[in-house]
Amino acid sequence: MRKVNLGFYSRVGLALVAMIIAGSGAVSAIAPNPNYPTPRTAQIQGPTQVVHNGVGLYQLYVTFVDGSSGVYGTNDYAQVQWSAVRGHFATNGSGTIGTYFAPSTVGAGRDVLSATFAGNGGYVSATRTIGIN
Repeated sequence: MRKVNLGFYSRVGLALVAMIIAGSGAVSAIAPNPNYPTPRTAQIQGPTQVVHNGVGLYQLYVTFVDGSSGVYGTNDYAQVQWSAVRGHFATNGSGTIGTYFAPSTVGAGRDVLSATFAGNGGYVSATRTIGIN
């Protein structure tokens, strides 16, 4: 008879159950890397006003638990997710810039920008209200 390694199959089964419950991509079997700190706070930096049909360039300033900080955009390995209520962000960016496109509707208004940074077992989010002229 062949001996079955139940420990291995148990771990695989638990990982599959965790993926089903949390959704694909949300579970990592790899422990956080101790060489990289966990994020603590985030702040969106960029213009306070954008004209309708215009473009605004934004960055996410992240502070980590060890006191270090960094600036992130839409094209970073660091998994920054940008969103806006009325306008939208480019799906690909250039380096540390988040490229926001204001809506084409005529008239003044506001939009709420959101960004979430996920890295090393933690995440931080920031929101910012901007004017649209």
